Amino acid sequence: MKNSALILLASVLAFVLVTPDHAHASWSQSLDENGFYGSPAIHYNFTKYEGFIVSDPAKTAWEGFIPANSSWTSTLVNPVYSVMTGPAVSNLDFTTLFSGDMYSGFAWDVVAWDGANIVGDGRATVESSFSFQEFSVNSLLTANYNRNPVPPPGSYMLFATGLIGFVGIQRKKLLPE
Repeated sequence: MKNSALILLASVLAFVLVTPDHAHASWSQSLDENGFYGSPAIHYNFTKYEGFIVSDPAKTAWEGFIPANSSWTSTLVNPVYSVMTGPAVSNLDFTTLFSGDMYSGFAWDVVAWDGANIVGDGRATVESSFSFQEFSVNSLLTANYNRNPVPPPGSYMLFATGLIGFVGIQRKKLLPE
């Protein structure tokens, strides 16, 4: 009985330690990606749209994109990276969802792809109001962004529980009765 309570306590503690703390208010920003990039502006079609939080991820995290076009899908890859994909379009309305604090200086970068090539990129910022700055194509070093998925907290809890159980079994085998 004592060991069961200890294992339960360790499991709960492991879950609490690996669960990210983004339990602040949620907020959103509606956007329209119009496919015009460069100077002079050229109208491009795109099939993939990425967003990367570049300011403090401890204050604000993605909850994801919500595309207005139902043939597009959104995937939250990790707390600082979200991606939308779909058939080629030159205009896409969507909403970005965040959890955490909206603060002056918050920024995220976006990158639009036409398949294999970047057709546009820019930075969205929140100061006293929302603003968007378009960069020249490929000016953002997209290879430096974290595109790695993060295992969900349940994976950590399952691993921790298994590890605790394994240690308990080994300990029981080593101790004389």
